Amino acid sequence: MKKLIKLLGIIAIVAIIGFSFSTCNDDDENGGTVTFSFAEFGTGVFTVVVDGAKWNETNTTISGLNMLVSASGMLTANRVSDGYEFKTARLEDVFVIDNRTSNVLTLMISPVLFNVRGTLIMPNPNEKIENVGEHLTNGGYSSTYKVNSAKSSITF
Repeated sequence: MKKLIKLLGIIAIVAIIGFSFSTCNDDDENGGTVTFSFAEFGTGVFTVVVDGAKWNETNTTISGLNMLVSASGMLTANRVSDGYEFKTARLEDVFVIDNRTSNVLTLMISPVLFNVRGTLIMPNPNEKIENVGEHLTNGGYSSTYKVNSAKSSITF
């Protein structure tokens, strides 16, 4: 299990470095369009990528992302300690921040859980995304938020 987590961590770091080069954006960071998308790196490890702004590095929890990313229905998981199965729609009940760069937030399934099932989705690109600006810097509040519809869901 430790080898698997270490391998997933290495894969995530390599992918983040690659995304750092490909997602650099020197356009106007004080407004404009901010686009969100998912990228999956392996079982239980994925990223929420922002293009046109930067993640606020002082925010150390993912609870605020519930307004951007939600479970389609519920996520189901089992606790490692006793196998107890539970259902939740809150990201912070299932995922932890694995790594953060200015444009990429890498999340992974909490190490105290296994057998996570469900789908994470971002809002329809035509819906207004509320209150996500507090999690962004350089253009967070004065921007138009969009979702890359081709990369707007991940199923576990």
